[in-house]
Amino acid sequence: MEKLTLEWSLQNHLHHYTFHQAATTKVAQKLRIGRDPARCDIVFTDRSVSSLHVELFFSAALDAALIQNLRPSNPPSLMATSSPKGRLI
Repeated sequence: MEKLTLEWSLQNHLHHYTFHQAATTKVAQKLRIGRDPARCDIVFTDRSVSSLHVELFFSAALDAALIQNLRPSNPPSLMATSSPKGRLI
């Protein structure tokens, strides 16, 4: 089973979340990140994050975990690099 562990620091506290295809999420087999707790599995309160910012999922065809930008006008920053508009990474 594929899995992906995310780590982030918020107010000097390290957080982590391990996502896998069998995880219970708001949308089956997808992990949503944003500000809206009704639609997102990982919620940030920072206004620079869109209400529904990105979606992570596994692609069997590519044998990879992918991230999809859900707000082309507000692309996510990955390791201090902006992702392309609306593209999968």
